Amino acid sequence: MTTTLDKATAQANLKVGRARLWAFIDALPPAAFTAKHDPAGWRIQDHLIHLALWEKSFVAMLRREPRFPAMGIDEEWLKSLGNPPNTDDLINDVLFKAHRDKTTAEVLATLRAEQAALDAALDALSDEELQRDFDYFQPHLAPSGASSKPTILRISGYTYEHYDEHIPWMQALL
Repeated sequence: MTTTLDKATAQANLKVGRARLWAFIDALPPAAFTAKHDPAGWRIQDHLIHLALWEKSFVAMLRREPRFPAMGIDEEWLKSLGNPPNTDDLINDVLFKAHRDKTTAEVLATLRAEQAALDAALDALSDEELQRDFDYFQPHLAPSGASSKPTILRISGYTYEHYDEHIPWMQALL
C-alpha cells in the first residue's frame, strides 16, 4: 500500500480501477448478478452495492457530513460497539441485510451515482485538503485520533483498492 499519494495520482488510479471494475460488470450476463452466492450469502450484486455504499460514506465525509448515517448506519449503534476489531464486518452485515432486496438495475444505478458523487466531491477539494487527516473531515467525531493517515489514502483504500479486493470474490461466483 502506498504511504503518500497526491490528488492527481489518486484520481488517475481511480479512473483505471473503475475501468477494471466496469469491464468486469459489463461482461456479465444479466443472470450472473444474482445466480450464485458465496457461503456468506453474497451475490455479485451484493458486492457491488457494498462498494457503492462505502463510496457513499466517503462522499459524505468529504462534504464534512457524518459518514455512517449516509450509509444507513446508526451512529449510536456504532458507538455502542466500542471499537471491536471487526467493526467493518458488523457494518457490512447490516448493509448486506438492508440492501439484499434491491434489483440489479438499482444496484448499478446506485454504484454509478456514488462514483459520480465521489468524483464531484474530490474535484471540489484541493490536494492540500485531501492530505489532511480524518478529523479534518469528521469534526463531529474530533478529537478522535482516528488516524494521522492522509484522507486521500483512506479514499484509495475504499475505492479502487477495494474494487481490486472484491473483483476476485465476484469472479469466483461465475
